[in-house]
Amino acid sequence: MRTRSQENLSCLAQIDGKRGLAHGSAFQTQICYSNPIARKKIIDYVVKYCRQYPETDTLLFATADAINTCCECENCRDTRLSDHLTVLFNELDERMTEEGLTQKILFAVYLDSLWAPKKERLKNLDRFIFGIYPISHSYHESYRLDEIPEGEPLPNVTNRLKRTYDVAKNFAFFKEWKKIYPDNWVIGEYHYMWDHYLDPGYQKIARVLYEDIRKLGDLGFMGMEMYQSQRCAFPTAIGLHTYGATLWNKDIDFDELSRDYFEHAYGEGWEDVYNYMQTLSDEFDMKLKPGGRDYPAMDCVPVFERCLGLIRDFRATHDLSGEGRNALEATSWKDIEIYGNFLEKYYEAILTGLRGDEEGGKKLLDDLFYRMYEIEDEVQPRWDIYNHARLIHQWYNELLTKKKKDEQNVTASDIIVETVGDQGVQG
Repeated sequence: MRTRSQENLSCLAQIDGKRGLAHGSAFQTQICYSNPIARKKIIDYVVKYCRQYPETDTLLFATADAINTCCECENCRDTRLSDHLTVLFNELDERMTEEGLTQKILFAVYLDSLWAPKKERLKNLDRFIFGIYPISHSYHESYRLDEIPEGEPLPNVTNRLKRTYDVAKNFAFFKEWKKIYPDNWVIGEYHYMWDHYLDPGYQKIARVLYEDIRKLGDLGFMGMEMYQSQRCAFPTAIGLHTYGATLWNKDIDFDELSRDYFEHAYGEGWEDVYNYMQTLSDEFDMKLKPGGRDYPAMDCVPVFERCLGLIRDFRATHDLSGEGRNALEATSWKDIEIYGNFLEKYYEAILTGLRGDEEGGKKLLDDLFYRMYEIEDEVQPRWDIYNHARLIHQWYNELLTKKKKDEQNVTASDIIVETVGDQGVQG
């Protein structure tokens, strides 16, 4: 007789002949979807949840947050994850119908399930909404609609899949899905998960979000979900304002809504803040983007220097205390002061490292890291300190690593040129 723990273990994906937690994490572990016991456990839980929370309209069903952790047992390995999920969802729909449950299921197309099903089809489309989650947008530019290729851009081999960070290729996967299910699609996006930290003025990424939303209809989406920090209104909430306003009216003018936001948030002197933040975005242009555009690391030096100059000039010529203003305006101006202080120390640290003092730059970052947590109580409703603080060292290290690689490539190129030159002389 099998124990309960043995039964539960048999429900987990088998990888390299073993069942268990993928990478030691339940969050990254797939299910053995060919196992009817595993599917029943999932269905029982979903039904229980829907009964307990009848106010729920739509339930998102997502798989493991990892690629290449699918089950390799003999009953799973030759079937696409999207086919396995279709079998599960048909059984779930039948059970929910029997129970009189009316909630919709959001079928998440994500990582291993980007590849559309080959064999199985959903039976009751009224039950489902479809969402694609490409998590590949670099956010320094909007969707490019004229570059989407035809067909699946990458082969599907169980646990040998390759991710693409090319948005156009991810939309190619979406086109294959739409051939099967043409309607009821949304896109899950990540503009304000952490990429907004790469735009010091917040204006660039807000405009990209605005342009992306305006293109949703042309791409075949009926809406957008935002997977984001819940505290992304520091130093401005222009992103959240843009997100809501543009989903409500895609014909709104971005410059008009942006200027309107600053006028109401800052009151007298708002145009100075608007121009300051816009100029920071224009100067920086989201230059520091790990996994995004390729650029020589040292190209960032003059960018950081110009941004530092802008920050120092603004802070020296404006009263940022918020005194004599209403509560909203006072908080807005004070946040600009705190944020400018943060950016100044952050950019000083990066410049120190890029100029050759890597340890000195790390020390400055450490000091800034602890200072961020010291002020958390003051700004935490608007600024996700944890989310931002944990990334500053990572991006610093990536930039310094990029600099070293750039130097190695230059050295290698010089050696090749010299060798060719010497051979030419000898010849």
